[in-house]
Amino acid sequence: ALLRLLGPAEVDAALRGIGVATMSVNDPGLPATARDLALVMAAIARGDGLTQGARDHALGLLAAQEIRSGIPAALDALPGVRRVGNKTGTWPNATRDVAIVETDRGAYVVAIMAEGDWNWDLVQRAARAVHEELTRR
Repeated sequence: ALLRLLGPAEVDAALRGIGVATMSVNDPGLPATARDLALVMAAIARGDGLTQGARDHALGLLAAQEIRSGIPAALDALPGVRRVGNKTGTWPNATRDVAIVETDRGAYVVAIMAEGDWNWDLVQRAARAVHEELTRR
């Protein structure tokens, strides 16, 4: 929808505006780094450039994501986790998941890129390790 509304050049310019260095909607290979994905998710979490209603809508869409085999599967049932909103991306030999994790102690963003087709086990293990580290205090 954003591509049709704004055009690819404007979307890429907006990405650069939030610090995204590699990701581009103009490249058919859709390059992205974990940092790029985390920056996009953090901008959504903060509501950068969004009305409160648009931010709430975006967070609701992420929380309603149907593919929840990665980060949400690792964290949803843990004590203190209120909500996990995620977006996945899978290609041949690549499994990606990025999420906003809301906890009793605050929120954080995590982006995980794993090699292998549908490598949800590795994504889950990494997500739990990050969560344990960030909520240990």
